[in-house]
Amino acid sequence: MTTGSIPEGPDSERFGNEATAAGVGSAYEVRLLKPEDLRDVKRCHDAVLEIPYSDDFFFKATHACENIVGWVAIALETGEFVGFVTAQMRSSALVDPSEQSLIGGGLEQIACVWSESKLFYVLTMGVMEHFRNVGIGAAMLKQVKDYAKRYVACRAVYLHTIAYNDTALRFYTNNGFQRIERIKDFYEVKDNNEGKETGPAPKMYDAYLLAYWGCGSASNPGPSKHVWTGTLSGFLGQALHNLTRGVLAPCMQVPTSWSSLFKASSD
Repeated sequence: MTTGSIPEGPDSERFGNEATAAGVGSAYEVRLLKPEDLRDVKRCHDAVLEIPYSDDFFFKATHACENIVGWVAIALETGEFVGFVTAQMRSSALVDPSEQSLIGGGLEQIACVWSESKLFYVLTMGVMEHFRNVGIGAAMLKQVKDYAKRYVACRAVYLHTIAYNDTALRFYTNNGFQRIERIKDFYEVKDNNEGKETGPAPKMYDAYLLAYWGCGSASNPGPSKHVWTGTLSGFLGQALHNLTRGVLAPCMQVPTSWSSLFKASSD
């Protein structure tokens, strides 16, 4: 496993007025994850998200493996990790069929394979409850968008959020994301009986696909106006997806995103 390179840019950014004015009692900084952050960021994840992640995921996020990069928000007064975001730069050729609308689908998707276009996918994001609504989430998301802008080939930042999370939807739209489409039964949520032979079956929930287009090529201001929706387009898109998955996917061992499943912060 190798460590990936990170484009040049500020390592951290400090904030203070919003947090102090809100009564949090501490300014904070947002900086890139480091290898030594593994234990602390895992603890922060576990406190905010109800979906567990493996140690392997946190190793990749803190060591910039497999094009994964992350940021953490830290309270300067206490050193507490109060927020996090992780994202992965992906080749457009490897996106799932449900995400093809980001690159046009059909024949347009084939052109993207040869142009080496990229998409920046938000994997996880969250803010500790007592630090919400003071701008920390927006500050971390700004780091994600600024990072994507350093890649000329990056067409968009995108993510999924569970359909009933109105707070998360409002947060993302307030920060420049557009709602692209609703995907049926995207999330499978298990209850506390996971692993037992008896108990309720997992519940399925719809998700919204959202994207931010203000990055990368200036010639890509938003979703394509020429999305193929016919049978030929769907066939070609699915065939290309299966082909690229079979050839390239073995080196992309990263879990599906649960980035916005349980986040309820409106900052």
